Amino acid sequence: MNPPRTTELLRAAWGTVLVTQPRCAFALRDTARLPGLAVFAARLLGARQLTQAAITALAPTPRVIRLGAAVDTLHACTGIGLAVLVPRWRRTALADAAVAAGFAVGGQLRVRRARHRQALGWLVPVATTTNTASSSPSVSTDSSRNRSFTLQLPTGKPGTDTAR
Repeated sequence: MNPPRTTELLRAAWGTVLVTQPRCAFALRDTARLPGLAVFAARLLGARQLTQAAITALAPTPRVIRLGAAVDTLHACTGIGLAVLVPRWRRTALADAAVAAGFAVGGQLRVRRARHRQALGWLVPVATTTNTASSSPSVSTDSSRNRSFTLQLPTGKPGTDTAR
């Protein structure tokens, strides 16, 4: 299993702050007068962040990452809606929406980079049995999914790499 990426670590840290110290997340407001519902909502959002970080770290597939980015986009939109509808929460809601939008953009960029690398042929899945006489070096084996990967450097001409 791959180690968690920076995005998952940042998300887990933010979720931990929201769950354990929700008043710190409201640094833009007078935290002495925070309603209990705001503290509860911050803890609930923190639990969502922690859950999403764990799921993405355990199964970092493009589908999971895209779904997480969609959830983050929805989160950002609701934050913008709250900022419009409740002016006294505007700064806090917009700050939260900015964090959610950052996670959404990061997820989409991560999927695009992975798709781009695969299109260039840098990391290509191959059959579980590898030919040792092949000129392509075997980089690693993912035994949990029973796949091997071969590193292939681009030759400069698209579609000319036939070794897999």
